[in-house]
Amino acid sequence: EVNRSEPLSRELTNTPASQVHNYLSSVYFDNDEGLSYHRRIAQEEDATLLRIRWYGGVEGNDDIPKPGSAETIFFVELKTHHDEVQSGLKSTKERFPITGSMLTAFLDGSLNSDHCIDVMAAQGHIRPDKVLSQKELASFMQQTLLKDKLEPKIRTVYHRTAFQLSNSNEVRISFDLPMSLLKENGSDGGTKKPATWMERFSSNEYEPTRFPFGILEVKTSEEPPEWITELIATGWLVQVEKFSKFQHSMAIFHPDAVTVQPYWMNEMSKYQP
Repeated sequence: EVNRSEPLSRELTNTPASQVHNYLSSVYFDNDEGLSYHRRIAQEEDATLLRIRWYGGVEGNDDIPKPGSAETIFFVELKTHHDEVQSGLKSTKERFPITGSMLTAFLDGSLNSDHCIDVMAAQGHIRPDKVLSQKELASFMQQTLLKDKLEPKIRTVYHRTAFQLSNSNEVRISFDLPMSLLKENGSDGGTKKPATWMERFSSNEYEPTRFPFGILEVKTSEEPPEWITELIATGWLVQVEKFSKFQHSMAIFHPDAVTVQPYWMNEMSKYQP
């Protein structure tokens, strides 16, 4: 049963990064023309999105968690869109682990992607039976980065709380709050590009933008339970189909590269807390 007697606290949007271990940080890649952005917003079949994600870290002076060291484990992730009705395929998310010390050379192509996987497998981060598929994935992602001239454009940082029954995955809930959006240094020529991957975390010339809402995502394996319908009816939530942190941030920080804005941008002012 949903309790309607207490309003949601908006003070949470100013909560500092006190539980750093629960923070997720992601750097998203695109080129100067917004190739990934436009393919994703048009929901083109096989439209891909590349990001680098890590968990936790250490608190920075701006309350934005930073990676602890060059030996931090990052995950290079590839999201691929599929229209399940037309293609019969579900959208996918694939990833492989890599240390910060190898990322600069991986991204510029000077380090062979197979070597990255071999190193991570030797350290126990990749199972032996997954090495071949991880090499194929890493090679594809490195080639895509170089071919499409993808570079770090924006970063999202948020505290995530997850809910799920221990004996069932029929309903999975995540709640992201607070969330900060950042424009990456050197992402539009206005500031100097960091010389290495880890250098980008020493300082940021752009102020973080605090997203004014929490993001609640509910995933169900079947029809949503009745309490979800009740929760939407409270008025506390605004349903936004296909909301994308990446698309939202690109529209804010790189408007010159964006020819069409996400549909929800014009609606947000109605619900501003």
